[in-house]
Amino acid sequence: MYISTLCGMHAKAVWRVQCKNVVVSFLLFFSTVLFASAATAANLKVMKTGLGGGTVTTASGTINCGVDCSQFYLLGGSEVLAATPAAGSTFVRWLGDCSGTTATCPLSITSNRSVRAEFAIAGGIPALTDFSPLGIQAYLAANPSINTPAKFIAALPVEYRRNWVLMSRSESLQTGTAQNPRILLPSGNAQRVFSVGTSTHSSYPGSHPNAVEYMQWDATEKNFRFHEIVLTNIGVMGSVPARTRGVSVDDSKCTRCHSTQNVLNTSSSPGTTGIPPGIVKAKSKPNWDAYDSWAGMLPFNRDRIYQGSVEAAAFRTLFNPWTWAN
Repeated sequence: MYISTLCGMHAKAVWRVQCKNVVVSFLLFFSTVLFASAATAANLKVMKTGLGGGTVTTASGTINCGVDCSQFYLLGGSEVLAATPAAGSTFVRWLGDCSGTTATCPLSITSNRSVRAEFAIAGGIPALTDFSPLGIQAYLAANPSINTPAKFIAALPVEYRRNWVLMSRSESLQTGTAQNPRILLPSGNAQRVFSVGTSTHSSYPGSHPNAVEYMQWDATEKNFRFHEIVLTNIGVMGSVPARTRGVSVDDSKCTRCHSTQNVLNTSSSPGTTGIPPGIVKAKSKPNWDAYDSWAGMLPFNRDRIYQGSVEAAAFRTLFNPWTWAN
């Protein structure tokens, strides 16, 4: 009926036959191109991982990652990928549909392919061992290449990376949403906690990925002290002035939210431990009680993610490395 409509229900018989032949031929050609291209093409996706830098290219020149990291190929073809580390970096290994540690990988395009190339910093990341504010300041001075949150986290002992908490809901002024979560990295006894934000926000206290909040329990002062570790210079952010690389010891921005009185202890009354004013600038505490979902910081269904739920789909997307490919 559709073809008859195109060719005219009342046209002459000869014209209708010729028209139907043309339309049928066109539809067959269109469907062949449409479905055959989907059936004979495969996608090759490339991702760079690790703390080092480099590029991944193909022998055919179709991929140069990181600018162009995904291309379609005809099924049954082949390609050769090559990983070239940047200055100061080394190539570690292939992951995904390539494997091994050699810099090249021949690959048969028999289906959709995904390949990851891992690059590392030559010489590795020096370990951070002194967690006093002065110790961290000395570490930054001695290691100028440690200038990103990822590199700083890599310098921490493994216990911090095992105990991390994804804070996808924050009731403080610091960013903490499902789209832009914060990451908390506590020591095994939670006496030291590093907090890293994944987005920039100008609201006080000026959340920035390169500004790491550091909570330190001081047994001598019997006080939680809060410092800010700036990994690279940060410009003015709203009411927050510019910040330079280094450690801001007992940062006043932190005590405004974490102090038990929400102000500096400048009165004539001692702090909660009886220590006279002026000796301890502020009596501070963690504000974990501000979050109703501390057990994993998951603000969904009282700290649980149920199979088949919207939350499960959201977190699969969040933790899928290909989500961050670009």
